[in-house]
Amino acid sequence: MNASGVWRRLTVASLVTSLGIVSGMAGVLCCLAAHPRWALTGLAVALTTDRADGWVARRWRQESALGAQLDSLSDVLAFGALPGVLAFRLSHDTALVGVCALGYVLTAAWRLADFHDQGLRWHGRQAYFRGIPTTDVAAWFVVIVSVLRILGAIGDQGVLGGFLVIGGWGMISPIAYPKDGPMSRLLMGLVPLAVLVLWLH
Repeated sequence: MNASGVWRRLTVASLVTSLGIVSGMAGVLCCLAAHPRWALTGLAVALTTDRADGWVARRWRQESALGAQLDSLSDVLAFGALPGVLAFRLSHDTALVGVCALGYVLTAAWRLADFHDQGLRWHGRQAYFRGIPTTDVAAWFVVIVSVLRILGAIGDQGVLGGFLVIGGWGMISPIAYPKDGPMSRLLMGLVPLAVLVLWLH
């Protein structure tokens, strides 16, 4: 077995995905160190790399099985574990939110596994996901936390726990969610604005 084989299989696209993994883990560490703004910034960076790696892979024809596996691992960490951990810490380690966070990361993993098994669904020329993508649910998390910050209720257990439950259900629901649809494009603009608000407020 050649231990250096993985290095030869890495591409620019998979390195961009790897940056998302690092950003997600950095966000988790920032949660543990009680730096929620930096944690959310790490989540926003991971959201950016998630869009960028696919574009790079298609543009430079670097789509690969390794890249697909890395993408799912990055998604579980950055868009499953990180929002759950951050919601738990923002609620001051409330047990109820902790239980909701466990359910949230599990549904994120289920949703990603289901996508790998079933793939996209097509209606005419429009591709659809089954269930809301983990990326869009995580993006809404950034926006909602920003709104809570403005309202002075960033640790609201009901809102945080409720979001994790609803978001988790949305990921594994039978909802036909358009790929690159208007909601996804709206979130692309809202996330950087939300992070800016967090730093300025």
